[in-house]
Amino acid sequence: MVVKSILRCAFEDLSVYTPRGLPLLQSVNLELPMGEVVEVTGEHGAGKSVVLKLLAGLVRPVSGAVVYNNENVSALNFESFLPYRRNIGYGYGDRGLLSAYSLEENFLLPMRYHPLLDDDTSVQRVSELLDGFGLSAVKHLRPGQMSESFKRLAIVARAMLFRPQLLLLDNPTTGLPDEDRERIIQLIQREREMHRLRHVFLVSKDMPLIDALVTKRIHIEHQQLVAVPSDGREPEYAS
Repeated sequence: MVVKSILRCAFEDLSVYTPRGLPLLQSVNLELPMGEVVEVTGEHGAGKSVVLKLLAGLVRPVSGAVVYNNENVSALNFESFLPYRRNIGYGYGDRGLLSAYSLEENFLLPMRYHPLLDDDTSVQRVSELLDGFGLSAVKHLRPGQMSESFKRLAIVARAMLFRPQLLLLDNPTTGLPDEDRERIIQLIQREREMHRLRHVFLVSKDMPLIDALVTKRIHIEHQQLVAVPSDGREPEYAS
């Protein structure tokens, strides 16, 4: 399977509604900052997590497009989106781990589903990742046997399993101790320094994480998503 690099991302005339039919984003046109660590900001319920899900292909707009490079990926079916999906890591809360499998098995399953590496190399990659996140001691436990902080760490670690170009993190450090936050910061910085991880979009209230990583911001207000100027001025919204 060919893996497609993500060089550009934009929302074009994009509108999204809640399941109850209330507007979250309306007619948004924005060229998203790439090559940066971007914080998505806005009031509670404004749609910050939805922005990440749009980028991950987990939510489709009611109208308009999510564009990667020059392709409307929001119109692609599951199979057609896979070449991009392999380059996207998505971590959200403490959800997504399969309860019937050990942590190590949870990591190996997607690698065997997308067999880009042989089995021995996949096992080695998983072992290195678990060790890097301080999870080796719990790799044989099932999610229900792990603490909440270990599960949150595991979700972030699994998002980086395929060394994605684009990483999407939704409140990744909630409830984590300082040492685990620092571990996540260092691993993200290392992957960016090695030019493997090019683009990061995150939602977080964790100021030490934000201060250490964020280089750009996009903000939701009045059902619009806009880039926050680097000079600190208030962003302009469509009337």
